[in-house]
Amino acid sequence: MPENQEHEMHLEPDVPNHDDCDVENPIPSKSKGRPKGSRPKGGVEVAKKPRRCHVPNCGELNHDTRNCPNKKKNLELPSQSPNKITKGWK
Repeated sequence: MPENQEHEMHLEPDVPNHDDCDVENPIPSKSKGRPKGSRPKGGVEVAKKPRRCHVPNCGELNHDTRNCPNKKKNLELPSQSPNKITKGWK
């Protein structure tokens, strides 16, 4: 092979055009282990009181102070002194 010869790539004209192919989402696979919601709870765990949110005027279940929907509303109220530090939430 001579050194001066250029390397060229020739595309064949009979290669089919794949622009009209349909691509769909893959089938989701099952993960290993037990699903999160199917763990049996023991008697002590069932008897425990659920935790409550400690943001003032909230006290609801199923969330904590970090993601409380009432927290933003409480921050906007100017009823408290700006220098007063409330324990449990900011």
